[in-house]
Amino acid sequence: MSHILDLPVEVLQLVANHSVDLTILRLVCRHFNAAFLDAFGKRYLRNLQCFVLDACRIKRLKSITSQPHLVRYIQDVTITFSALEGTSPVHIPMAFKKNDDVTKWYALHLEYRQRAAKSFSNRVPDLTAFVSTLKDLRAAGRPRLHLDFTDYTTTKSPTTICLTPNHVASIFEKIIASGCTISVLRVGQTAFLESTRQRSRFDQYMRVGQSLDNLDIDLADETQDLGLAAIMKATTCLRTLHLADSHVQGSYDVFDSMSYQPRLVRLNTLLTASPVTLRKVQLFSAAFHPSALLAALWSWRTTLQHLRLYLVYLTSRENDWLQVFQCLESSMEVLERFEVLGLMEQSRGIRLIEEERVSGRLHLIDLDGHLSSCMMLRGRENVQRALQQNIHRGMWETVWE
Repeated sequence: MSHILDLPVEVLQLVANHSVDLTILRLVCRHFNAAFLDAFGKRYLRNLQCFVLDACRIKRLKSITSQPHLVRYIQDVTITFSALEGTSPVHIPMAFKKNDDVTKWYALHLEYRQRAAKSFSNRVPDLTAFVSTLKDLRAAGRPRLHLDFTDYTTTKSPTTICLTPNHVASIFEKIIASGCTISVLRVGQTAFLESTRQRSRFDQYMRVGQSLDNLDIDLADETQDLGLAAIMKATTCLRTLHLADSHVQGSYDVFDSMSYQPRLVRLNTLLTASPVTLRKVQLFSAAFHPSALLAALWSWRTTLQHLRLYLVYLTSRENDWLQVFQCLESSMEVLERFEVLGLMEQSRGIRLIEEERVSGRLHLIDLDGHLSSCMMLRGRENVQRALQQNIHRGMWETVWE
């Protein structure tokens, strides 16, 4: 009588193409383990997440990196301060059906974040196992790391993990010292970049910048950005930049206040420090001087392929967006994807808070000739045609107070 183990490995591996739990199949026997290891590694081990403040999760990652037959499947490891480890709330196991009240869904997510904030805030992690794990990755030639340093705060919060800049800086230094390549860096609070030792600070920034491929900045504090600017200037292969200001949070009134001016300077400094190698740029919920934006676009003219402008505000005279569109139409050589939403500009320059403020949100003409504040364009020809339509017909504006 034939047995399932008599089947060729190639036939058994066809099972992996269906919705089956490979973790269970590998536990059946050694033959199954060998047959399904490749499919298991590609499905579960290519992109790993590690909540760096939890010793149990570091131990779990260590158990993978210490085994050569498993570590060879790893392509990226994300080091994060999020207890959810990048998992969307919709993927959290629920004790109720999908058609139940959506408030339960949010309540579960909130409860999970509250427990994490209570358990891990201001905890000084034992980095011994973490450093050992980084060495395993380095030794295996799988050192590409993604650093997600966004989901924490430096002030006490019931739903967000609270850490001091020194705690974050110590983790950051250990990662750099490991020799692993940092290809993605996401930051919100940037004070930790100023907490590193003065003598070694810029050497560290040089090493980070030289390997960085993706930089995601969502300003969430009032720190000077010497560290970020130094990293950006040191980049040699940066391809993607996301620059946003979480301080705004959808309130456009803040753009015109004098208190916003220091943040405006920060945003423009970071924008002008961006490298010429960028292929994808997203500017979101932030204000810029027209001269800074035009200078940045000119520096990206031979490389930029994808540009997103969401809720971007220009501070100066009227018709500055017209100049931006003219620059995009005449200078951007390889722009193939252009997305805009809620572009705004000041119509009377920077004014004092007490004075009347009048700002405008631009309404653009899409490819069908309709007036809209949103355009999603793909293809070089469509981008050029839409830019030309808006330049030739003029930039439509709705004024609001």
